[in-house]
Amino acid sequence: LVLIVASGGSLLHVDYVFALVVYAVLALSGYYAWVQIENPNEDPKWLLQALGSIALGAVLFVVCVLYGLHEDPSLSLFAAANSTGIMIGATEMVCPGYTCIALAGWVRRVVIGRGSKRKN
Repeated sequence: LVLIVASGGSLLHVDYVFALVVYAVLALSGYYAWVQIENPNEDPKWLLQALGSIALGAVLFVVCVLYGLHEDPSLSLFAAANSTGIMIGATEMVCPGYTCIALAGWVRRVVIGRGSKRKN
């Protein structure tokens, strides 16, 4: 977010409002992942969700690259992906955005699991 604001929104070709909305969604999701009261009988499989978000992010990145190269074949891979505008922003929300949230949930589960073992 700091890089987007410092670059005047031109770093990822997004405006401030979109960047703030993305930040708010990711911050609230991360907070939910950290403070969520989990049912002991239900495992949200945070690590699996993190791996899935990495895979989905890779697929979305390939879609962005293909779309960008379709529009202008002379672009490099990263320039082609960046030329898609909001699509690359959505890709970055999935990975690394949701990946960080899922990893935070996994770390919380590991920490709480260790704490409950110590009490017994």
